[in-house]
Amino acid sequence: MPKLDRIPAAARASAPVDRLAREVVKQRVRAVVSYWQKAAQRKSPRVEDIHQLRVWSRRSLAALQLFASVLPPEPMADLAKILNKARKRAGNARDCDVLKRTLDKRARKLLAEFLVVLKQQRQEAADKLRHAYEKKVKSGHLRDCCKAVLKKPSTANNGKVHPQLSFGPWFQSQFDKVTEPFVKQLRVSKPAQRKIHALRIEGKRVRYALEIGLPSLPKTQGKQLYAALEGLQQQLGDVCDDLALAAKYRELAGELKAADRAALRDTSEQHDQQAQAGFAKFARWWQAPTGRKKLLKLLAAVTSPSKNSPTAAKPAQRRKSKLK
Repeated sequence: MPKLDRIPAAARASAPVDRLAREVVKQRVRAVVSYWQKAAQRKSPRVEDIHQLRVWSRRSLAALQLFASVLPPEPMADLAKILNKARKRAGNARDCDVLKRTLDKRARKLLAEFLVVLKQQRQEAADKLRHAYEKKVKSGHLRDCCKAVLKKPSTANNGKVHPQLSFGPWFQSQFDKVTEPFVKQLRVSKPAQRKIHALRIEGKRVRYALEIGLPSLPKTQGKQLYAALEGLQQQLGDVCDDLALAAKYRELAGELKAADRAALRDTSEQHDQQAQAGFAKFARWWQAPTGRKKLLKLLAAVTSPSKNSPTAAKPAQRRKSKLK
C-alpha cells in the first residue's frame, strides 16, 4: 500500500463530512485487512507486516474517534473492538521483534535459552493473530460491522433535509476536541519522565487525526504542525524504548549466572544512560521557545484559527463615560 495513502486526498475543506467519513474509514479498514491477511497467511509473519498492521489499526481507530459524531455508535463500537484486537495481537508480536533486533552477538550467545522462549512467544502471538483473523475477518464479522458503519445515513427527518457539513470548519472543531488531552499535558510547566508514555500515546492520536485533515488546511500551516508532532514523537519514542529495554535487560540479567550478568547489566545501563540523555534533550525542548510553546501555537492556529488570525477582530474597548 502506498505510503501517502495515510493522507486522504479527498479530505478537502469543501468535502461533505458524511461522505468523507465513510470513505476514510473504508480506506483505513481495507489497509488493516490487507496487512492482517498477509500476517495470517504465514506461519511466521514478516516483521514489516506486523508493524504495518499495528500502525493501520491505530490509524483506523483515530478515524473512528474523529468521525464519531457522524457515524452510527453501536456498529462503530463493534468495529473499534475488532481493530483494538488486531492492534493488541500485532503489538505482542511487535514487542518480540523489537527486543530481538536490539540483541547484539554477545547478548544472543548469553541468552540462547531466552531466544528460544522469545521465538515461542512470537509464534504464540502470531498464532493468536491468525486465529483472530479467522474469527473476525474470514468469518465476515469485520465486513458486516464495516458495512453497518458505512451505511449511508438518512437524509430526511420529518420531511426536512439535513444540511451537508463542509469538512474544513467541521474538522477544526473536532480536532480541537481530539487535541484537548494532549494540550492539557503540554501545559504543565515541567515535564515528568513517568508521564512521557501517556504524552506519546496522546500525541499519536493527534498526529493520526491530523493526517486526515491535512488536505483541508493551509499547506504551510499543516506541514509545520505535522513536522513538529513527528519530531516530538521521535524524541518520546526513543526515550520510552530505551527505558523499556533497560528494564528488560535488568530482568534478563537477573536470570543468568553471576559470571554472565555483567554484560547484560552493562547493556541495561547503556540504555538507561541513553534514556536519561534523551529525556534531558526533551526537557530542553520543553522550555525552549521553538519547542513546546511553538507546538502549542501551531495547534491553536488549527483549532482556533479566528482567534489567532492577524486580521481577527479585537474586542471593542469600553469608552469612558463623560458623565460623572
